Amino acid sequence: MIKNKAVLFDFDGTLVDSLGIWKQVDDIFFGRRGLKFDELGLVFGGRSFSECAVYAKETLDLCDSVEEIKKEWTDLSIELYTSSTILKPYAKEFVRALKAKGYKTAVGTSSDQRIIRHVMDAVGMKDDFDLLLTCCEVGKGKPDPSVYLSIANTLQINPGDCVVFEDTLEGVRAGKNAGMFVYAVEDRHNEEDKEKIAALADCYIGGFDYFIPYQEKLDLL
Repeated sequence: MIKNKAVLFDFDGTLVDSLGIWKQVDDIFFGRRGLKFDELGLVFGGRSFSECAVYAKETLDLCDSVEEIKKEWTDLSIELYTSSTILKPYAKEFVRALKAKGYKTAVGTSSDQRIIRHVMDAVGMKDDFDLLLTCCEVGKGKPDPSVYLSIANTLQINPGDCVVFEDTLEGVRAGKNAGMFVYAVEDRHNEEDKEKIAALADCYIGGFDYFIPYQEKLDLL
């Protein structure tokens, strides 16, 4: 039954067109410290928000504390989200169609709670999800499946009855590692991994408008 199933979404790049914002955050943050992000060789993929802050601090021997780094990143991202974030086409309509059909819905993200809640409020979706959970809160970043397994456990849904929507290779791996059915959503910032993402995901789609012809049924599993 649909009421015993859940649909879990990544945030950046999946629900919102925002991955480019994080490049701006990096450029501004490191630029303030006389550094050029593109020359640093930092790899943030596969780390939670907190883990990224620890990694940056230790790798570059930054004088800022981890909490100071996280706060500056959060403040910068909220400012940029407010001025430029847009939902992916049909994202809001799709989530609400799922809710109307009886699915539980949730967000599992490497981002920060303050950021997610700010954006969801700004786009009018703060009441559209049963749970918002971050990798920081579970202590492990994607591709570790902890964030998705924790959501399933909290919602009391079997992982095999959960569907995940992701846009990155690490995110798709997290969903698959959790034993869930994974839809990969195309995002322009992940072109270099497109073939790997498409091969690993159970289904690769160009966007949520893929489901418009099926919105009366929406049987995702």
